[in-house]
Amino acid sequence: MSICALALYKVSEILLAIPINVDYSVFIFFSTLSAYNFSRIPILLHIKKHPSNLSKWIVDNKKYFIFITFFSAFICVVYIFLLNIFFISIPIILLSLFYSYSPLCLINYFIKNKKTKNSSSISFSIRVLPLIKIFIISFSWTYLTIIIPAIINNLTFDFNLVCNIIVRFLFVFAITIPFDIRDLKFDKIVTIPNLIGIKNSQIFACVCLLVCELIIFYLYMKNNLFFSHFFSLFMTFEISSIFIFYSSKNKNDMYYSFYVEGLSILMFLVVYLSNNYIC
Repeated sequence: MSICALALYKVSEILLAIPINVDYSVFIFFSTLSAYNFSRIPILLHIKKHPSNLSKWIVDNKKYFIFITFFSAFICVVYIFLLNIFFISIPIILLSLFYSYSPLCLINYFIKNKKTKNSSSISFSIRVLPLIKIFIISFSWTYLTIIIPAIINNLTFDFNLVCNIIVRFLFVFAITIPFDIRDLKFDKIVTIPNLIGIKNSQIFACVCLLVCELIIFYLYMKNNLFFSHFFSLFMTFEISSIFIFYSSKNKNDMYYSFYVEGLSILMFLVVYLSNNYIC
């Protein structure tokens, strides 16, 4: 996931002509790693509720998992101050803290080193709110990979930038829906697939990508997007639609963990290659 987030940021550098920033790239990688690891800490609190292979690995390698999580968080904090982005990072920090569990419950767990009987009384997870999870993920990735870089580089939030932000949000939103389809078997929260069904969710995700294609076509016609960039983004959206169409709750983990998650990396590769080799 960290590489995927970094890939989307690199796409922003190309599309918005942002100077390469190694420090922010490091921040992107470790902030994503720490945030996603932090969101999985409840697995250590409720082992029986998470029977997946990933959950078993986390439980079996608890010490390594905790070390990686806090080491990544430490690197993230260092670069927040190095880049002087503390205040604009607050939304991401708060969402990371409250996405899966209450910090009070986590502190209680690590101090006592055991699951408490009354943990539910001090826990609050915003991800359990109906339909909110996918919006949190889409906003977080958009904010991290394009909005913060735009602020750091003093870009004007004009029509072109706003369109790019919308495209990024809708792209992340669309490729997140397959994961909600995968989790239908054990996800108890209200998501788009268990609200409108798998087929309608796939159609909705493809419509989001269609809107992305219409936006980039408009930008291209207005000379705000090079043909190479338009072509690469269009191809990425088309390929993403195919993977969304064939997603189901019976697909194996490899389909989601490699192919669907890899769509962000695919976008970077196609944009990078087209930017350098297509006139």
